[in-house]
Amino acid sequence: MGTCMIIQDNFLNLHHELMDDLLNLKNWKDLNTKATPYAEHLDGDYSWWDGITKPKNVWEKLINLIWIKSFELDVSKISGFEYWCNQTSAGDELDWHQDKDELLYEQKKITVCPKISTVYYGFPHKVNGGYLEIAKEQEDNDIEVERIEPVYNRLVIFDPSLWHRVAPIRSGYRYGFQVNIWEKKPSFLPQDTHRPSQDI
Repeated sequence: MGTCMIIQDNFLNLHHELMDDLLNLKNWKDLNTKATPYAEHLDGDYSWWDGITKPKNVWEKLINLIWIKSFELDVSKISGFEYWCNQTSAGDELDWHQDKDELLYEQKKITVCPKISTVYYGFPHKVNGGYLEIAKEQEDNDIEVERIEPVYNRLVIFDPSLWHRVAPIRSGYRYGFQVNIWEKKPSFLPQDTHRPSQDI
């Protein structure tokens, strides 16, 4: 699958078996509290799923539903899925950035981005602001900014190498579940991990 932008509203049937877990705020809070830091000296945390082993939580089941079942991603061609959630409130924003291997960039100033990024607004939040903004360079070197409202049950797929941000939130609370697909294993993963065979 390429990295063209896809916006799909009402992605999940409201009677889907995952819905109860997604409506449970504890699951959203637990996702970040149980995450792994990128490194001691770097901000940010992540969770990782190889896409082959059985999903062990609602988030990996959701990734499986989005990427393997809905978009029929061939997991033999990737190293896995990095995932986390952003929970932001009034006054918060996430400044312009690219999703990249942060440890590699910090150590060697080399920018390596995941292949595809996914944002899913899976909790019925009420938020004013908090748009996902994606900057695209045009042929005349002008920059066009695409603004995507954080609508409940909306799925957004885009190229994470494009500069993007979360615009300031004026009121309310915003819940976004993020997934990055990595073709090659990023350096922040423990180097002694081995991907299981699909035959297992």
